[in-house]
Amino acid sequence: MADLPSITDVLTGELSKRGRWMVANLGAASYWTIKLQAARYRDQDIFVLPLTREGTYPALASRVQPGQTDADVRRVMSGFLSALCWAHHTGAIVEQWTGGTLPFVLHGFTTGMTRTYELELDYLPDPPDDKGRLALALCREAGGVNVVTYAVIGYFRVFETHFQSVSRQIKDWINANLSAVTDARAVSTLQAITAGQADVGAYLYEECRSAGAHGKIGAQTVINPDNPEDQARLERDLPLIRALAVKLTEEILGVQTTSTVFKEHLYELAGFKPIFGEEAVSRFARGELVEEGRQFDLPTIDIGLMERRVFPSLCNLKPIHLGKVDEGVQLVYQSDNGLLTYKLVLDFRNERLLTDDGVSISDDGSVAAAEMAADVTDFLKFFNLNGRLRINNAETGELLSRKEAFMPLNVIINPEGFDAETARWRTEAERRAQGWGRGWHVTIDPADVKVGPIKRDG
Repeated sequence: MADLPSITDVLTGELSKRGRWMVANLGAASYWTIKLQAARYRDQDIFVLPLTREGTYPALASRVQPGQTDADVRRVMSGFLSALCWAHHTGAIVEQWTGGTLPFVLHGFTTGMTRTYELELDYLPDPPDDKGRLALALCREAGGVNVVTYAVIGYFRVFETHFQSVSRQIKDWINANLSAVTDARAVSTLQAITAGQADVGAYLYEECRSAGAHGKIGAQTVINPDNPEDQARLERDLPLIRALAVKLTEEILGVQTTSTVFKEHLYELAGFKPIFGEEAVSRFARGELVEEGRQFDLPTIDIGLMERRVFPSLCNLKPIHLGKVDEGVQLVYQSDNGLLTYKLVLDFRNERLLTDDGVSISDDGSVAAAEMAADVTDFLKFFNLNGRLRINNAETGELLSRKEAFMPLNVIINPEGFDAETARWRTEAERRAQGWGRGWHVTIDPADVKVGPIKRDG
C-alpha cells in the first residue's frame, strides 16, 4: 500500500474545482494505474483516477460542461473506457456511476488488482462510425464480465455488428479466417476443436453462441450454468472466439490493434512530420535534400521515459543543428548551459527514430555538470532496463515521438552499478557546491614560495 497515493493527494488541481462531475467506478479491470492521469477524448477532458490507500475504486472522472447532459458525458467516458480496454487487450465493467459537485469516488475496493505505474494513453482509437464504436464497447464488456456464457455471447455480438445476424455468413467468415489466428491460446483451442469438429464455424455459432443465448428445453445443446462440463468447454473455446472477434473488428471495421500499431511504428516520427511538412518529409524519405536556406520551426523538447516521464536535465532542450546524414535527418539538441547534447536521427524512409548516439555531457567542473551527469546516469539506467523513450514538446506537452521498450544486445546491464555512479555524481555535486571542483586545488607550503622579479613574455 505504500506505493499508492492518498485520495486527498489525487483530488487536487482541476479535480478540486466544484462543478457537476461524473465518475465511472470500475468493478472489473485486469490492472490499473497508481498515478493520476489525464487525457482528452472526443473534446472531453477525462481523468484516470488511480488506486489509493483508502481503497477507492479504479475510476474515470469528467466534468459536465455547459450545454452537456449527464448522458452526453457518460457516453464519451464509456467510449474512452472502451478505447482504453481495446488498446490494453483487456475488459472492464462500470460498477456504479457516482459524482456530484466534486468527483466523489466509490470506496471499499479490496480486490488485489495488478498495478502499473501508469497506463499507456497514446493510442486511444475513436472509430468514426457507429459499427466500430459498438464493436469496441462490446469487446470491452465481453472482456470484463466474469460469466463465460455472457462473454461468449458478447463477442458474438461483435460479429453481428457487421453481418447483421446472418448466421451462415458468420460461420463462413469464421471458417475462412481460422488459419490466420496467431494468438497462442486461440491456436491451442482451435487444435482441440478441430480434433472433433469438421465445421468449426458452425460449432462455435450453434454449440457456443446459440446454446448460451437460448434456454429452449429439448434443444440439441443448451448451456447449463450448473453443469461444470458446459462451463469448462466454453472456457476452452473463449480464447478463439475472442481472437476472431478482435480480428473482425480490425480487418473489417478498421480499428487497429496495438499489435498492428507496434508493427507499423508510425508513432516514432508522427509528431515531427507536421513540423517539416509533407513535401519535405517525402524528400527526406527518398534520401534527397531540401533547398538550401529553408527554415523549419523546431520546438524545444523534453526527453523522458514512459515509466518516468521526464528527467530535469533532459527538459527544455533547444535545437542547435539540423543536418542530413546517411540514415536521414539529424537533429541536435542542447541544454541552456551548453553542457548536455542529445542527438536524434529521423529516418523517414523506415519510419524510425534513431538515438544510438544519444546523450553526451561536457564536464566543466561545475555543480551543474555533476548534477546533470547524475541525472543522465539515472535516465540511462531506466532506459536500458526496457524503458520506453518519450519526446514531448516542452511548451505544449504534445507527444512528438515515442519508442517501445528494447532489449540491449551484447551488454549486461548492472542496475547497482548505475545507482553507484549516480550516487558518486550526487556526492561530487555536493562537494563542488561547497567550493571544490571549480578548478585545480593545490595546497602550497609558504617555504616553497620564492619572491623575485616578474618576467613578462614579449
